Amino acid sequence: RYYLIAVTPLDRDADFSWEEFIRRNNDELADVLGNFVHRTLVFTHRFFNKQIPRAGEMTEEDRIILESVRSTKDEVETSLERQEFHRAIRSVIELAAVGNRYLNEKEPWKAIKDEPEKAAPTLYVSSQIVKALAILLEPFLPFTSERIWGFLNLPKSVHEQEWDEAERELPPGHAINRPKPLFKKIESKM
Repeated sequence: RYYLIAVTPLDRDADFSWEEFIRRNNDELADVLGNFVHRTLVFTHRFFNKQIPRAGEMTEEDRIILESVRSTKDEVETSLERQEFHRAIRSVIELAAVGNRYLNEKEPWKAIKDEPEKAAPTLYVSSQIVKALAILLEPFLPFTSERIWGFLNLPKSVHEQEWDEAERELPPGHAINRPKPLFKKIESKM
């Protein structure tokens, strides 16, 4: 489903390629989206007693990253209204990529054992992105969205949520469930 949405513009035919299918699954779904969600929630679950940490002292960079949730929601909404589904899904995956780069730059795994208060803002911000991804992915990957929603231990179903829920932040102290990997890589035997 993801592959077909990502490669099929409405104004022309798309060519199916097994190599491209495998690449998009492995690079975009497993390495970008799945990796970001899993790392964020595993660190939060393990080092913050299964709870969303207090943001504490946030930097300007933290605030800019958090603002990317709103701007991505607006981009996806506009693309959906224009029926540009491939652009919409690219915006969502780019938000996960922003989250991955942010985690890599902040390196919370270095501070988390000795100075968890330095890792808390990073994991707070990253958790907000994960929640937004659950909402923004829902039109494209409904089962994946529901799994993320379940990891976050949020009420009802993701399918019952309003679009603006993407911008509502998870409160500090909110308990999450143990995450599991979202995607498996496909081994190419070609």
